[in-house]
Amino acid sequence: MKRNLHLTNGLLLSERVMFALADKIGKQTAHHVVYENCMKAVHEGRLLIDVLMEDERICRLINKEELKELLDPETYLGEAPQVVERVLDDARKVGILDE
Repeated sequence: MKRNLHLTNGLLLSERVMFALADKIGKQTAHHVVYENCMKAVHEGRLLIDVLMEDERICRLINKEELKELLDPETYLGEAPQVVERVLDDARKVGILDE
């Protein structure tokens, strides 16, 4: 599974980078900047992180370590923990799961 996640050269988590940038430069601008860099990474067959770090608009706002974390699938669970808790709470309420 891990190997498959890395087949996209980081593109899988590009939205996460966009959200981090959106807080700093606005959602529309962040979307444009990240999209532009994703297309460059695809066309050149390169890792997204390498392309992002070459873009002054990004590297002045997010350092390489932050980008590494943002593009690491192991650090990104999204809403999964909250969804699991809601399901467990519902199961407890109807008696399917004991406390």
